[in-house]
Amino acid sequence: MSYKLRVPPKVVRLTNKLAQAFADMRAAHVDRALKERRVEIYRRIHEAGLMRPLTWAIAYCPEAEEPEAPIRVNGKHTSILYASMDSSKLDGHYVTVEEYDCETLADVAKLYGSFDSGIGTRTIQEVNNSFARVVPELAGASKHVVDLLVGALNFYPESSTGMIIDPAKRGTPQDRAEALLDNVEFAAWFTGRFPINEDSRPLMRVPVVAAMWKTWLRSRPAAAEFWTAVRDQTGDGKHLAHRRLATFLITTRMRKSADMEARERRIKYTPREYYCKSVIAWNAWRKGGPAPELRYVADAPTPEPK
Repeated sequence: MSYKLRVPPKVVRLTNKLAQAFADMRAAHVDRALKERRVEIYRRIHEAGLMRPLTWAIAYCPEAEEPEAPIRVNGKHTSILYASMDSSKLDGHYVTVEEYDCETLADVAKLYGSFDSGIGTRTIQEVNNSFARVVPELAGASKHVVDLLVGALNFYPESSTGMIIDPAKRGTPQDRAEALLDNVEFAAWFTGRFPINEDSRPLMRVPVVAAMWKTWLRSRPAAAEFWTAVRDQTGDGKHLAHRRLATFLITTRMRKSADMEARERRIKYTPREYYCKSVIAWNAWRKGGPAPELRYVADAPTPEPK
């Protein structure tokens, strides 16, 4: 199985006619449903002058119902946007058009997935930042904070790494960045209350921010009080839940791989451990009184914030 370029990529002027042709084109059989909000996001990105040159792609496959007809494998949302946009707003914009030959429909799916996974003109950070820039509440957020928020809002605590292993279920970079638009209030709360500095740095880990988000969903006032106390290490007594968590965050490092050697595990912890210990500390704090050790059991159910 394989796919290969049919002709060298062509850089062409972006026009309504070209966009309409792509918008009307038969989609790959694995194409996802149209997201109207995604089209609107791209409109706002374009109007803000942040849209980089696009890559649209088509494929030809002998297994398709119409082997001689092109199949669109990239460019659905942006082509629909530009097909409806005033032609004067397209001046100075270009598209790279790629044409491929695919031996099988499975190859078409693989080619489609290569664009989905972020292989192309934009890095994941660029995608995240483009989405963030159209959210007024995140106008002053750094790229690092935006990436941190996107990672936290897509954190999967059932996995030791915090990520869904199957790429098909994980979603595209655009899908993950779109979580910012569903959680603007939390993103604004986080960026406003916890600017990056020496005091807050121990909190600036994806699983910890994911726990902050989950606890914020339970109680915004309590989340503000708890996480501020963790950051500032307030109160007397190391037995206090927030103090135990603060000590853990300050004195440990997070593993980036789930299969590190056992000796490394003594000083580094998985993302899931950070998430679970954060929630365990929160639950103990909500109960009040002295907190037990923040015990983590790898095969135990993921704790839910109370």
